[in-house]
Amino acid sequence: MSTYLAYFERKLLAQITTGILGSEISIALTEATNVGLNFKIILGSTSSSQHSSTVNVDKLLPEQIADAVKDACPLTANSLEEIRSKLLPGQEEHLKPGTPIILKKVKIYKNRIPGQQYIRVADEECASVIMESGQFNLCGIVSRTKIEDLEPVLGEPVEVLGVLRFAPMLKTKASASDSLGLRIAAIWLR
Repeated sequence: MSTYLAYFERKLLAQITTGILGSEISIALTEATNVGLNFKIILGSTSSSQHSSTVNVDKLLPEQIADAVKDACPLTANSLEEIRSKLLPGQEEHLKPGTPIILKKVKIYKNRIPGQQYIRVADEECASVIMESGQFNLCGIVSRTKIEDLEPVLGEPVEVLGVLRFAPMLKTKASASDSLGLRIAAIWLR
């Protein structure tokens, strides 16, 4: 299924990329040519060449960075049901703050709970949104200055890349976690 990058926060996206892929990415282009002739005698020739360069993550387009992280992210889930047990404290495979996650079947809505629209998380002024996925919700966290950029994707089916943050003050109805939120780095329209 085709997806289109509709929202990103470059600084957070670069931080997640650095944690997963490193601060530099090697881009390689390989060309190969095969020629063969087969009668009674088999003749063949092969040649190839490779061109590569190393690029700092900060120099790439947001779409290139986001797609690279999307392909390499260690945890991808189709819905919150798949990872809910890992979001609950006390579980053997409990996910910790700082873990990058891609959620594939999500709808995002504005948080209308009084006192929870704007919060401070990890020393950053943020806005909270509700991410609905199957039977469960998870609080999404975005930069307070970028909340208006989410308008085009609200209520639409999206894929979300983010990093878990400790956010115990954010509780939603049917919440998948009472202590974690997802700090959103990129959103793809499905």
